[in-house]
Amino acid sequence: MSEVLTLNANVTWLFYKDRQSGNWIGVCEALNLTALGETTQDLNQAIFEAMDALFRDLLIEDELERYLYRRNWQLNGKFPVDPTADDVRFDIPIELIANGAHAGTHALPQ
Repeated sequence: MSEVLTLNANVTWLFYKDRQSGNWIGVCEALNLTALGETTQDLNQAIFEAMDALFRDLLIEDELERYLYRRNWQLNGKFPVDPTADDVRFDIPIELIANGAHAGTHALPQ
């Protein structure tokens, strides 16, 4: 069974559709991450995979607590006993904001 770590954080992603490639691109300045997907569903999955990889790496390197503190974010609950466990997952609330032609919407178009 997976251990889910929920973060109390404000994470905003801007997203848009690239006119040349037709791909959906998401950018999160707060995390310094970019995600790419052929469809909006692919982009959504890529966003959560990128964040999970970042926070998993911070956890394994014992830098997560400091990273969260510097951003005034918190972990809801306790840090896992075994931070290297493969079954640790992160639940991070995000806000999606359309950029460009899709501005004004706050969810990925279907």
